[in-house]
Amino acid sequence: MEFTTKYPGSFGEVLQGRVHNRDVLLSCPVNVYTNVKVLESTSPSNKFKWQKAAKFLDNILTKWDYKNYVDNLDIEICSHIPYGKGMASSTADLCGVYSCLLKMFKKEFNEQELIDQCIKIEPTDSIIFN
Repeated sequence: MEFTTKYPGSFGEVLQGRVHNRDVLLSCPVNVYTNVKVLESTSPSNKFKWQKAAKFLDNILTKWDYKNYVDNLDIEICSHIPYGKGMASSTADLCGVYSCLLKMFKKEFNEQELIDQCIKIEPTDSIIFN
């Protein structure tokens, strides 16, 4: 069993600050994507290339009480988003893993859950919001 998704990068923060006593973070998605696949594997090895994504997978599965799946799932990421250039590459990877896991375990999208789990890994870009 395997599930795939693609997720966009962003053009950094267009606006960041407070407006009318509310925090505002505005990013612009761009037409550059990361492609993520989460698949069953008896000997996962690829996910260790993607430490943040692997940690995110472990955290989510533990939260969902599916910890026994951690050692039987692998992650493949093919990203066209430049890493380390402020284009939300890591956030896109994490969101892609989340999307695949939602499909795999037939879970509903939970924005707060995604936020909480992403910020456990690193500061997160606003592309996680619809």
